Order: sequence, then structure tokens, then C-alpha cells
Amino acid sequence: ALSDLRQIPESICMSLGENESFLDAASGDLYRRQSGRADWQKFGNVGLHMAMSTADAEAAAKRRPAGVTETTASAAQPKVLTTECIAEKCRYELQHWVTQGLPEKFLVPARHLWEVHRHPPSPLKMIASSSRGPQICQLGPVMGLQFVASQKYKDTITVVSRY
Repeated sequence: ALSDLRQIPESICMSLGENESFLDAASGDLYRRQSGRADWQKFGNVGLHMAMSTADAEAAAKRRPAGVTETTASAAQPKVLTTECIAEKCRYELQHWVTQGLPEKFLVPARHLWEVHRHPPSPLKMIASSSRGPQICQLGPVMGLQFVASQKYKDTITVVSRY
């Protein structure tokens, strides 16, 4: 977090190259030092954040840099770590061929540690989503899954076998 950056010894900070940066895993924010300045400045966001427990989320909120409002930070609200989640077909993709015959909501494994902040931009088409982010996306002939196919989760086998 940004508060941790301020604890890095000045000698180490001064040895960092101009293109070196720090990633805040809780928010996805990228920080770098301005040349000749000791302060870290936010310069971007990677669009991902690490999933974490509620306690970790509250601690991250306390570490939030000054000037970052609640609405700015809410895009990266962390979720509780879990090993599975419920994928739900997107309203406008209920009849998509890859999920045809599946229930509107189905259980998938969710062992990923990083989650996206928002829905994917066009031309990426989201087919199914969950509280942990997009689960099935399509880009032309390419299908992307956020989960692994497993016999334990029969619907995941159905999705993969349709492709």
C-alpha cells in the first residue's frame, strides 16, 4: 500500500529507475516516483485487484491515499476469498450456443486470486458473469474462461465440450 511505500528507506528509493513502479494489489493502482521527488504519485490502474477478505478490505480502505474518494475506490471493492462462485448467464446472452441448455445460474470453481474491476470493453463479449467478475467471454472465435473445467462442476465440462 501507499503507506508501506513511505517506509522504504530513501537510499533504496533513490536507486529505483525512472520506469520502476509499485502495484497496490488491493486497488490495482500503480505508483511511481517523480524524478527528483521523494513522494510516490499514482499514475495508473491495471484494471485488476487481488481478491481478499473483508478484514483486508477494511484495512485497505484505511490505507487509501488522500484525495481518493469512496466512489473512486468502490470500483475495486474486494470480495471474500472462496474456491467457487455462481456464474450467471448475461441477460443479452441467455441463448448463446456455448451455454445453451445450462441453467441460468451454475456453479464454477473460482481459485483465481486476481479479479477485474469492471465488465470487459467492446469488442469483448461477456457471456456469463459472477460476483468475482466475468466468467465466460468471447472475442470473435476465441472463448475465454475464468475457471477450469472439472468433473466436480459438470456445467464447466459442458461449456468446454461445446467449443
